[in-house]
Order: sequence, then C-alpha cells, then structure tokens
Amino acid sequence: MKSQEYDFKFSVIMPIYNVEKFLAEAVDSVLNQTIGLENIQIILVNDESPDNSEEICLKYQAEYPDNVVYVKKPNGGVSSARNYGIQFARGRYIQFLDPDDKVSPNTFENVYAFFEENDEEIDLVAIPIFFFEGRKGKHVLNNKFSSTRILDLEERPDLILTHCCSTFIKNEVMNHFSFDESCRIGEDAKLVNLIIAKKMKYGVVKQARFHYRVRADGSSAMQNAQKNKDWYNHSLQTFSTDLVNKTSGADGSAPRFIQYVVMHDLKWKFFVKDIAETPLTQSEYEEFVQLIKNLLNHMDDDVIMDTKNVSHYYLLHALKMKYKGDFSKVVFENKEEDDLYLCLHENIIARLSTEVLTVEILEEKQNTVHLEGFWGSLFDNENVEIYAEVENERFKTESIVRNVNNYVSLGETIKRYPGFSLDIPKDVFRKGSYIEFFITKNGVTQNIKLRFFKYSGLNQGLRNSYAAKDEHIFYYRDRKLYVENNTVFNRFTKEAKYLFSLSRKKKRVKKNQKSALNKAIIGRLAHYGTRLFSHKPVWLFVDRQDKADDSAEHLFKYAMQKNDGIKKYFVIKKDCADYERLKQYGKVVAFRSLQHKLLTMAASKVISTHADVWVVNPFFSTDVYYRDLMTYDFVFLQHGITMVDHSQWLNKYNKNIRVMVTAAHKEYESIINGDYNFTKENVFLGGFPRYDNLEKSNGQKQILIMPTWRKALVSPKNQALGIRPYNPYFKESEYFKRYNDLINDEELLRFAEERGYKIKFFPHPDIQQQLSDYDRNELVEFVDYNTSYQLMFNSSDIMITDFSSVAFDFAYTKKPVIYYQFEESYHFKLDYYNYETMGFGDTIAKHEDLVEKIKYYINNNSQMEDKYKDRVDSFFAYTDKNNRERVYNAIMDIDR
Repeated sequence: MKSQEYDFKFSVIMPIYNVEKFLAEAVDSVLNQTIGLENIQIILVNDESPDNSEEICLKYQAEYPDNVVYVKKPNGGVSSARNYGIQFARGRYIQFLDPDDKVSPNTFENVYAFFEENDEEIDLVAIPIFFFEGRKGKHVLNNKFSSTRILDLEERPDLILTHCCSTFIKNEVMNHFSFDESCRIGEDAKLVNLIIAKKMKYGVVKQARFHYRVRADGSSAMQNAQKNKDWYNHSLQTFSTDLVNKTSGADGSAPRFIQYVVMHDLKWKFFVKDIAETPLTQSEYEEFVQLIKNLLNHMDDDVIMDTKNVSHYYLLHALKMKYKGDFSKVVFENKEEDDLYLCLHENIIARLSTEVLTVEILEEKQNTVHLEGFWGSLFDNENVEIYAEVENERFKTESIVRNVNNYVSLGETIKRYPGFSLDIPKDVFRKGSYIEFFITKNGVTQNIKLRFFKYSGLNQGLRNSYAAKDEHIFYYRDRKLYVENNTVFNRFTKEAKYLFSLSRKKKRVKKNQKSALNKAIIGRLAHYGTRLFSHKPVWLFVDRQDKADDSAEHLFKYAMQKNDGIKKYFVIKKDCADYERLKQYGKVVAFRSLQHKLLTMAASKVISTHADVWVVNPFFSTDVYYRDLMTYDFVFLQHGITMVDHSQWLNKYNKNIRVMVTAAHKEYESIINGDYNFTKENVFLGGFPRYDNLEKSNGQKQILIMPTWRKALVSPKNQALGIRPYNPYFKESEYFKRYNDLINDEELLRFAEERGYKIKFFPHPDIQQQLSDYDRNELVEFVDYNTSYQLMFNSSDIMITDFSSVAFDFAYTKKPVIYYQFEESYHFKLDYYNYETMGFGDTIAKHEDLVEKIKYYINNNSQMEDKYKDRVDSFFAYTDKNNRERVYNAIMDIDR
C-alpha cells in the first residue's frame, strides 16, 4: 500500500558547493515543472560552500517559503550533503539533483504517472540523460530508453544504470539506504544499484529528459576524474569491490547486472597505459592492477566480452588477466572448410573471411604504385602473410614495424598492428586492371576487404569515390582496387559520377549535412574551374590561425623575394592584428575562407609551424568530400624544438609529413631513430627560419618571464576559434600562485628598478585567457598577446621560463635562461632532452633561489655563463643565419 503521510509528490535534494553560476538555472527547472509547484519540495543543502551560493538559496527560500527548505552543514562532501537532506524530505519520491544540471519541464508529471501505474513493482525510475554546454548529445547508456516500461534485469542484465541524479526513488526506500560517505567516486551508482538489486527491476520513462552539464571550463568531476587519485584504488575498493561483495549470493557470484555495472567502470581503467599516466606511487600502482585482476575473477567471460564502447583488444586482455595469461582453452582458433574462426568458448568472435585491411597511404612514385597500411584484428599476429595480386601476378608485402596506434594497457602492449608496405610496378597494369589483397594465416587464405584512411584519397563510405594521382585514377569496388589511366575523359567521367552521388546523398541526410554536401559540390566544381586557368604551383604558409611571427612568416618573407614561378600565400584569420601587416610582404588569405579552401585543394605545398588539424584541413569534419583533392606536400617547420617523444602524434600515418624541419643534432637523431616511421628523406636538419632574425639584446635591460601552459589547468580548446574558455579554478593552482608571487615580489621589483631593468610577463597563448586573475603592479608589464615574440626575445636580456621551448630561441644568441621548475613533472615525458645536463641555465624550484639567481645575472651584466655557452654551441646545428635559405632549398628539392 502507498503511504499517505507525504506533503508533496516530489522532494528534490540539491547539495550546494561552489555552484553559484549554475544554481538558479537548476532550481528554476524544478520550479517550472508542469506537475505544479504545490507538488514539489526543494531542499537546498549548503555544504559550507565558499562562494555566493548561500545568497541565492536564501533568495529562493524567501520567495517560495512553502516549497524551498534551506539548510546548512559543515563541509563533508556530496554524499554527506545528500544524506543530510533526506531527513527533511516530505515528498513521496526523491530526486537527488546536482545544482549544475536541470530537468525538462514535463519530467515530474511523466515520472509520477508511471509510478502510479507500477508502484508495487519498482522502487526506482530513471530518465534519459542528454549533455549540454561543453558537450552535446546523448549519454552512452541511453539505449534502454527506447520505450517507457519496466526493465527486468534477470532478462536484460546489460541494461545498466550508473547515475542517481537522473533517477527518482521512493522516499520510504531511502529509510533503508543512504549514500556511502566513505565512497568518493561512484557513490551515486553504488546507491541506485544496491536499491535495484532488491527487486531486480526498475522503471524507465522515455518522455522526460535529464540535462547533464559538461562544464565548458572543464571543471566538472566527470571531466577531471582521472586526475583524481581516488579514481584509482579508492574507487575500485569502495565502489566496485564493495558493490560486488554486498550483492553476491552464497556461492560468491555477483548478479550479472552488477557485473555489467562493474565492467562499465573497469573499462576506463583499461585505458591507463602505465604508471606514468597516474598520480600513483609504484606500490599503489601495483595494488591498482591487482584490484582489477581480483574484480575480473568475479566477472563471467561473456559479460567481459560484451562490455560496450571499448575495443575488444582490451576485453581479450581482460580475459588474459583473469586467466593469468593462459586462456587458450577459453579463446582459440578453429578451422572449418575454407575459413578460420576465433572462438570464445562456443561463440565465434572473429572470422578471417570478414577481416579488413586498412590502406593509409596510396601514392604514385616514379615507377611504382605505393601502398602502406596495417591489419588490425582480434586474431594474433602469428603466421600471417599479406599479399596482393594484379593480372594473376602475386606481390608480397613488406612488413613494417610501427608502434603508432599500438594498444597499451596497464604497462603491457596488448595489441600490435602488423604494418605493410607494397610497391607494384606500373608496367603490370593493363586496361581494366585491379589490385586484390589476400591474407594467409595458419594455412587458410582469404580475399580481404579494404578500408581507406585520408592519405589514400579514397573513402569507401561515399559512393563513386575516387582518387586521381599522377598517371592513374584509383577507385574501390567489390574488394577490388581498380586502376585506370588518368586521362581527361576518365577524370571527367569519375568526377561527374561522384558529384551525382553526392547530390543523391542529400536526399537521405539531415539539414546540416545537406549544407555540407551543397558546399562540397560547389567547391569541387569551383576547384576544377579555377584549375583550368592556372597551373602554377601554390604554396600556403601558416603559423597560428590568429598570429604570425613564427617560422612560416619568416620563410614567407624570404620566399617572396624569389622569382621561382610559385604562387605564395600566407593564411591567417582576417580579424587578427597580423592580417593587414603581412600584406606588405605578399598575398594574405583569410583563414577558412572560400579562397583558403580552394587554395588548399590547389596547393602543392602547405608549409606550417603547426601540425594541428586546423592547419592542414580547413574543411574540418567535412574533409571526406575533398580528401582526394588535398594532394599537397605538408612541410612541418615546427613551432619549437622537439625534445619529447611525439611519435604517437607526429608519426607518418597520423600526419603524413613530407618534410619535417629540425634545428638540433639530437632532435634530428631522435626523430630518425624513433617511432615516427619517417626516413631521412622526411626529416631535414636545416635550422628554424625564425632563428635568422634573432639578435643580442639592444641594451634595453629587460627581464622576460615566459612560462608555458599546463594541460590540467586550462579548458578544452575550441579548435575552430583557436581559443580556450576562462577557467575559474585556475587561481587555485600552484602554477598561478608561484607566478603571481614572482611578479609581485617586492625585493625583486625594487632591485630591478634600482638597476634600470624592466620586467615583462608573457605567458603562453593558452594561458592568456587567465591573465585577469593575476595581481598587477606598475613595475611589471603584461605583454599583449599580439606582440611579436621575436621583438621580445631580441629586446630582453634575461629569460625566466619553465619547460617552454622558447628557451631555445632565447639561448640561441647566448643570453641567460633560468628554468623555474617547481613541479615534479610537466604534462609531457622527455625523450633525449635533459634540463640538468643539456639546459642553457639553472633549474630552480624555490622562489627565493630564483630571485637570487635573477639578481646574480643583473649584477653580472646579463652574461650567460661559459658552461651554458658551450652547450649552445654543441646543441644547435647552425647559428649562421642561413636557415631560411636551407629550408627554402629543401622545399624546392622535393619536386626535383
């Protein structure tokens, strides 16, 4: 029977801590429910919030005294606040709403109606989750909301629930449950699943929405989970392990739906590559791995393999962990007829006949057609041979060792991709020729499907896609890569068919996709129209999208003086300060304008100091419609010296860099000998063009404080705009406090002023949005973002930085550098470089020591010490101011 003692239909309990920006929006979403205000109680629990949230709470309490309860308690965390609020709940059903989220207006009405019909069967109702603000779209577990109904977890244990704020729970049930205040991560999922375990059922209401705010500033708990030490061992103990223990039967087996819940959480742990990615000590890390293994012993094999939204490579490795490395009786190969199967118990999980070979690079060389790619499969890599056939002639592929994209989990490489390279002589191709690929494993051979990545120029997802190279046109159909001569007629025919396919595709897509397709059709027609009238080579130069003053600008100015028959353009945003200035040197094109896109399709070279997607691809996600036309050579000038292992980012298959410019001997060697898959043909030791403009100080007596950024302290970048939103929590960081103390140190300011030295503060561009946080004084100038780096380098006598590559520019002319490194590590791992043995100045951790070292250099007329001068001489390949000439000639040599 339903209890009649409740004054409201719903009580909404909101834990309040540092949410003044969002609180009103959350409360209003409850007050505006269609069920009527008389049916809702809101309990605002102030967990000793340090901001102005209390004023907002008191305002609502005064305005709605019959509905809003405001209470305050000592800080104890979100679970403590929720538990505290339960005692004030006088509603039949309780929702625990976080005060930065909100609910759709009809939510309570629909949830109440469902409870009324099904009250005896269930204790809990859930509604679908939709993200807003910093992220859009549905929650990954929204698949269960296909209809409004009761879910029986005995029948569908995979339809799990991991969120309490999007649920409504009977008040009477909460007399027997509470949030585990010792569990700091996953406490909400723990509560709802303990409740569900009693009846093994819960309700889902499709006609409602829970809006989960993913904060644009990156400060929400979900966005920072893996930076939190509690996400590791503490979570595995107090959430996963305890949940299994509390729900397991007498035989020790956990309910299958609990297994699915635990695996949903564990899968994120599998993504941890090694201890370096964690805040754990060695012993804590070992415990972390052991806790995972212990939990896997409670998971059924099929539940492990059925875990969603994670590669099966991780899941197979999880089985290996469960079986202590030997799972040959559980996962095994089986031959039947002409096929090879990989089986998990009696179930087939992979077939050789359905495997796919990925072609990443398809290009023509002087005498051959060259292909490179990889095979990724649940099958192991043993006894595998890949070959191609053309006109009944077999061509065996060459194996490539490629560590890029390897799957690494918990300190172990769990999957390596067999890479392949193949050169087919052009003289084997006849009219109607095609290339077929085959894979042989353990005596079984199968014709294998192909898929194509962007550097191939092909896209099997678009009908009539083709790629026109130098002499031939390629297209894929029915497991065959066809090769035709690149004649005007063949090219025209293929383009007409492709445009017709794009036009027909418009009938089957959403409005925003229609717009992209229209632009693609018009853009491709415009490209071919403009190419009829101009066949000169086109070079595009790019630094940042909103700032020049880097090597691309300096090389652009140099190249513009050459009468080489090449059309040259500098690409930059039209509304930035450098746009008009650059026009004095040559033609300037607005970033992402129609002209920029047309020039990208026509370009023979894109020359940039940055390798981010926005540099080489102004089309962004719509590049699939143009990839066959983007055939330029990418010349990467580099923004700074590569001193860390960037092979996962800058490798051949991610960036397909034709020439990467380096400036130092050890830098060059690290790339040639590293896992970048580049050869000496791709890496050029010529020096950075911008170095040619560096000079000794002109006697201005200037100290330049120029720290780099911190990935953990800034919000995610908007790639299209090239900016990062302000992060209100930046001021709480040690980074902020250290530099704020430095630029306001009275002793240093007085000492510098007495000796005629100016102090300039110029943080990394990704910190610029936080400059308003710093305390300013009249003796320190905050340098404007648009100020020339080179101007600052040339006019300064002493540099204070941390881990930034700007130190290389500054030390290039043998001026003193100090590395202020108060943290144990930065967000990268050094490769060959060592600040202690190779740096151009002292590494200092303490504020007082830093001030003393600055004073030392001032007293010594800003002279670099001899040992650091020797390091400059041995590190850089060239200091002769001929870097631009060498790089220009190297680019010209690409086509010779």
